[in-house]
Amino acid sequence: MQREIGIKKESGDTLIDMGVLLADRGQYDKALQAYKDALQIQRDAGDVKYEALCLNNIGLVYLARGDTDDSLTYLQRALELRRKLNLPADIAETMGSLGEVYTAKGQYDQALSSFMDALGLWRKAGDVQNAAAEYNEMGLVFLYQARMGAAVNAMQDSVKSLRGAGQHNHDLAEFLADLADALARPEEAPNHRSYWRSQPELRVN
Repeated sequence: MQREIGIKKESGDTLIDMGVLLADRGQYDKALQAYKDALQIQRDAGDVKYEALCLNNIGLVYLARGDTDDSLTYLQRALELRRKLNLPADIAETMGSLGEVYTAKGQYDQALSSFMDALGLWRKAGDVQNAAAEYNEMGLVFLYQARMGAAVNAMQDSVKSLRGAGQHNHDLAEFLADLADALARPEEAPNHRSYWRSQPELRVN
């Protein structure tokens, strides 16, 4: 209907919402098509913020599919636009996602650098939930590197952050499980658990 009555920009916004729904259902090819259609509309409309959102979400869908090279390309393009717009929360979101891509690629030093950058931005913004998530992601990277002490410290910081803010939610349960896993491992024991635990979180407009 939006297309029929000629409100193209709004149809692009709706396509973003459709992409989120399709990705959540595991229909990645359809989600990518929706996002790419939305991306062109947002570019034509000159909406750089939503263009960056489309690029970011396309990158996350590729990550969910295990296509880390394409994911990295789109997330880097999203980061470039978000830095130009000077949107700290959006920059932090993309930096965290890039950390996940680098982790999946086994590029742990780059992953840690991305997570640290994201953590700094979330802490500056007072966003305890997302800061705790970055601590936990760093802990997982340390675990993959068999740096057990660093892994435990980072995961403890994650749990303390959420408990200190009175947030007793699903994330806290997940972070506690990761901490317990790290504590149960012998020193310098390699991690054999798969990196993939859940789908990346996609953004709606």
